Amino acid sequence: MMNSGIIQIQEKIYYWLFMALAFFIPVYDKAAALIIGLLLLNWILEGRFRKRFLAVRKDGLRKKIFLFSTLYFAYVLGMIYSKNLDYGLLDLETKLSILIFPLIFSTLSFEVLKGKMKHFLFAFLAGSLATTFILLFHSYLNYSESQSTSEFFYGGLSWYHHASYIAMFLDFRWG
Repeated sequence: MMNSGIIQIQEKIYYWLFMALAFFIPVYDKAAALIIGLLLLNWILEGRFRKRFLAVRKDGLRKKIFLFSTLYFAYVLGMIYSKNLDYGLLDLETKLSILIFPLIFSTLSFEVLKGKMKHFLFAFLAGSLATTFILLFHSYLNYSESQSTSEFFYGGLSWYHHASYIAMFLDFRWG
C-alpha cells in the first residue's frame, strides 16, 4: 500500500508533466518527446501495476482506451514484412506514443485529469502563441538581412515545424 502523500506528489508530477507536454507540443517537439519519456518514467516509478491492470479489466472505458495500444502491435507485426528494418525500427520508435499514451491513460487515476482539461488547453494555447511569436521574430530577423518578404511565407516562416503542423496547432478548436 502506497503512502497517500507519495500518491499526491506523483499526481502533481503528472499534472506538471502534462502541462509541459501541452505547452511544448507546438513549441519544440524534441522537448515533448523528453516529457513523454518522463511521463512513462513516473508511471513506472509509481508502480501499483497489479492494481492498475485490475482496474483496466473491470472498467469498460479503461479497456477501450487501452485498445488503442493494439494499433502499435499491428505495426510491430508489420515489421515481419519490412525489407528496410532500420527504417521500420525508427518508425516504431516514432510511433511509440501510440503505445505509451493509452497505457498511461487507461491505468491513470482519473483524479489526475479531472477538472484540469482547461489548464492543459491553456498551456497548449500558450505554447501555440509562443511558437507564433518565435516564428515571426525569426522571420523578421531573416527579413532584415535579406529584405525578402518570402521570409514570412511557408518555409521561411515555419523553419522548425512543417507549415501544416503550425496550421493545425493554430487552428485547434476548444470544443
